[in-house]
Amino acid sequence: MDIQVLRRKIVSANYELTHHAKEEAASDDLDTEDLESIILTGRIVKTMTKDARGPRFVVAGLTRDKQEAEIVCRILPSGRMRIITVYSR
Repeated sequence: MDIQVLRRKIVSANYELTHHAKEEAASDDLDTEDLESIILTGRIVKTMTKDARGPRFVVAGLTRDKQEAEIVCRILPSGRMRIITVYSR
């Protein structure tokens, strides 16, 4: 997977957040723009392939205030990106 694919999903708003991702973002005082920034500034640091639902990607990047954080996401069969969780580093 190329980070550019994930960035295009952000730019075109072709993504969704799980309930878990919303909760984790809120607990770290992150908002949607921070999550977008993590992917737009980030790089894929790990690909996890042992999941029947498809590969997951860990993206490390920066929030709007330059805080290091990571997002775990996957591409759904529909082509939409699902952000599964987010956490500050």
